[in-house]
Amino acid sequence: MFAGVGQAAWWPNPHPLSGDPIEMLTFTPLEKPVSDIQATLNERGSRYGSFADQGRIEQNIKRAMQDSPNWEALPDDSKSALEMIATKVSRILKGDPEYDDSWRDIAGYAALIVNRLAA
Repeated sequence: MFAGVGQAAWWPNPHPLSGDPIEMLTFTPLEKPVSDIQATLNERGSRYGSFADQGRIEQNIKRAMQDSPNWEALPDDSKSALEMIATKVSRILKGDPEYDDSWRDIAGYAALIVNRLAA
């Protein structure tokens, strides 16, 4: 409903971070200091290599998937799972191929689709 119409709020589905507009002006999205973020980036860089290189591999995989005959017919969750798997594959190909977390993530995204198909 719009303001002045009925008793509903002016916005029917407020954003979970919404609040007092004045308070929102002071909201900062960074929960950790920048030095903590840089430490995370350094750790990920040492495990996965250059983000630019990994991104190039990832985007090439995604382009190949999107260029395939069944892409448009896939449900959104299947597309998302495949895109996340592409990210994990690119990390394996560019970074540490022995890091089991990437392999577990691939299995997890595939399992999400298998579970939906079995339901």
